Amino acid sequence: MATVAEFDAGLFGAWAAVAVYDGRSAAEREAGDSLQAAAQRVVLEVKSREDVGEDLRLLLNDMTREMRAQFDYFRELRGAAERLTDGAADEAAAKAARADVKAATDAMSLIVRTLEKIDALQRQLAQDRAMEAERHVDAAGLADARTYFLSLIDSRAAEEAGRRFEQFKRDWLAARAPPGTIDRGGQPQEPADAGGG
Repeated sequence: MATVAEFDAGLFGAWAAVAVYDGRSAAEREAGDSLQAAAQRVVLEVKSREDVGEDLRLLLNDMTREMRAQFDYFRELRGAAERLTDGAADEAAAKAARADVKAATDAMSLIVRTLEKIDALQRQLAQDRAMEAERHVDAAGLADARTYFLSLIDSRAAEEAGRRFEQFKRDWLAARAPPGTIDRGGQPQEPADAGGG
């Protein structure tokens, strides 16, 4: 099976709690994850942990590591069996070696499918977490936006009321004032003859 022979189990690595695309290699991320896992084991009280999905993520990461190790083991077994079939003089040994090659290849195929299923579960878990985080952010963001827009409406309404009041005051004064006592801006002015005496 060519696809199993060329398959790289190293493509399937441990998933971080939050997907980070920071340019680090898988080995660097895995080393960081193992430190993070060690730090998380120091939690004093299990009840204080919030995220139950974290246990599933860690379990899937452990399964990924185990499947990768198993894949490498069966790859070595298959290689050894193939070497026996190449130069085997004994027909019975060659037949047993071919059976071992087939069994190892079948096991490797199963491991590849399992790794793909684990990866799909990790992707779904990460997507669900992201959607849940967005939902919480949206709820908080909605309340903040509502508060902001209500205050904006209040301030604009106060500005408009002040503008209309000033216009009303100018119009009222203009209507009540004697002719020639209102300037162009609508403000009362002193009569021209008031200061001359």
